[in-house]
Amino acid sequence: MCPFQTGKRLLGKSLFSSLLKTPITLLVRTEIYPARDLPSNRPFTFTAHQALHYGPLYRNIHKLHHKYSAPFGLAAEYAHPAETLILAIGTLGGPLGLCYFTGGNFHVVTMYIWVTLRLFQAIDAHSGYDFPWSLQHILPFWSGADHHDFHHMAFTNNYSTSFRWLDYLFGTDDKYRTYKAKVKAAKAGAERVVLEKKLLEETEKEGLFAEKKAEAVSFWGRPKSKQQ
Repeated sequence: MCPFQTGKRLLGKSLFSSLLKTPITLLVRTEIYPARDLPSNRPFTFTAHQALHYGPLYRNIHKLHHKYSAPFGLAAEYAHPAETLILAIGTLGGPLGLCYFTGGNFHVVTMYIWVTLRLFQAIDAHSGYDFPWSLQHILPFWSGADHHDFHHMAFTNNYSTSFRWLDYLFGTDDKYRTYKAKVKAAKAGAERVVLEKKLLEETEKEGLFAEKKAEAVSFWGRPKSKQQ
């Protein structure tokens, strides 16, 4: 057998093996066992996102992404280059670390699929569409567009963009859960629509106030002086 055919066969076997193992690899190595993939797991993204809401970091970096209080799909990638680099650590750091410590036991196709899925997830979270078949209706702990839309309005709530158990654990989704409980308790029909609109308007006003308050904080945690 010629070298080309041998190489083709080996590549085919490697590609098939990679594609077969990809769903398990992504789930196990990136989500369930954070100790194996610490830079890439949800705690990193959650913490980094929350840090980007701190005064100087928000004012100089993350504010660009929050230009839209009601985001749309493309707004997922509308961000400062520094923010893109910071959050990319959560997406690429784990797979690259895994590749390094296992001596290259991570197929490049798996990486491409993983990055593509992460991009689709980010676009879905910013799309503004909450379909009956959206993932949050299948996985109750998934964030989704409704959850992240509220973040862009409330500013201080819902820092998770995929799995939202850290928001629940640290109480950073308290306003969102209160809002959902009030809407659910209202009678179906016009009453619920009016109440939901009123609650969202109040949330957006509170979010704008929280944003101005965050922008006024200096690097040392003190309000900026007028001279600054």
